[in-house]
Amino acid sequence: MSANRSSARKPSSSGGRLLSIVLTLGIFLLTLWLNRPDAVTEPVSTTPGLTSGVRITDTVGGTSASSRSSPTSTSPAVLRGEAYSSPEEVGLYIHLYEELPPNYLTKREAESRGWDAQAGNLWEVAPGMSIGGDYFGNREELLPEARGRSYYECDVNYNGGWRGAERIVYSNDGLVFYTDDHYASFEQFY
Repeated sequence: MSANRSSARKPSSSGGRLLSIVLTLGIFLLTLWLNRPDAVTEPVSTTPGLTSGVRITDTVGGTSASSRSSPTSTSPAVLRGEAYSSPEEVGLYIHLYEELPPNYLTKREAESRGWDAQAGNLWEVAPGMSIGGDYFGNREELLPEARGRSYYECDVNYNGGWRGAERIVYSNDGLVFYTDDHYASFEQFY
C-alpha cells in the first residue's frame, strides 16, 4: 500500500509544481503588462481640502491622460544635461532626473551674474538661462501638503526679457505641477 500512496503523490506534487509555474508566469506577465510604457493611469481627481476655485488635474495642454502620450512613447524625449524650456519637457525632466535642466539658475545665482529682475535683463547677463530652483512657499495652500514636503519653482516658456506667468512648481517628493496664471491654478503633471 505504501507503494500505491507514493505513486499517488507524484501526480499531485508534479501538478502542484506545474500550477506554481503557471501562476508565477502569469503574475510575471501581468506585472509586465501593467508596467508597459503606454499604460494609462487613473486620472488624478481634485484634491480634497484645497481652496475652492483651484483645480488640480492631470491634464496637460487641455488633453486628458488617456489621450496624452506617455513620456516614453511619442512625447518629446528629454536627455539628462540638455536645456529645456517647455512645461512638458521641464516637467518630464524633473520627473525623470529629480533635478532641473542645466539651463536654470536660482535668483541668487542670476543676481551674482548681474541680473536685475526689474530690468528684465537675464539673457543679457546669462544667455539662454531661465530662473528656477528657488523655494516656493505654498502660502495659499493650493497644493497638497505633507510632512517634510517642500516646493520649488521654475519659469517655463521663458524667451528673454521679463519673466512671464508660467511656472513649474515641484516638490522634493516627486510632485510636479504647472501653472500658466502665476499660481492661481495648477495642473498636476506627475
